[in-house]
Amino acid sequence: MFHERLPETFQLLPTSAERRRSVWSALLPHRGRAAARVALSSALAATDLAAILAVTLCMELAYEFVYQDGALGAGSGRGLRLAALLGLVIVATNALRAEYSLDKVIDQKANFQRVTSLWLVAWAAVLVVSFMTKTTNDYSRLVSLGAFITGLPVLIVTRAAMVRLIRQRLTAGSAT
Repeated sequence: MFHERLPETFQLLPTSAERRRSVWSALLPHRGRAAARVALSSALAATDLAAILAVTLCMELAYEFVYQDGALGAGSGRGLRLAALLGLVIVATNALRAEYSLDKVIDQKANFQRVTSLWLVAWAAVLVVSFMTKTTNDYSRLVSLGAFITGLPVLIVTRAAMVRLIRQRLTAGSAT
């Protein structure tokens, strides 16, 4: 009775539980793809943060070992603050520009150009913030210079490794 009052298009919808399951199973891969894209973007951001943190802390520890008579750990808080500020600028800018999207990550050549330009902008931002807050004396010039010089190659190498890993894991049509 109620069935007869429905328009014809609604009558054609699947009604049995088995047909509903087939419809949902056809929709689920799209949800899985979206979750995979979010996971890949998060992994790229975490890799960028880890690379920046590792380079800055290694430079700080090497400086302390060589110039502070082997007193390790005395100034690693400064290196952590420097890495946090660099990481914040780089990850926030990449997130705002959608640099962690799968489409932009796969375009490797342009990706390295964007990483290089963002690295320079991030360091300029760190210098401006440090100057404005009068905290430039907190950071060793040698540590800052070492982190600046070695940070970009490390960031590019880790990004290339992640891009290669993503390309290996992708199958034809799996990320669309």
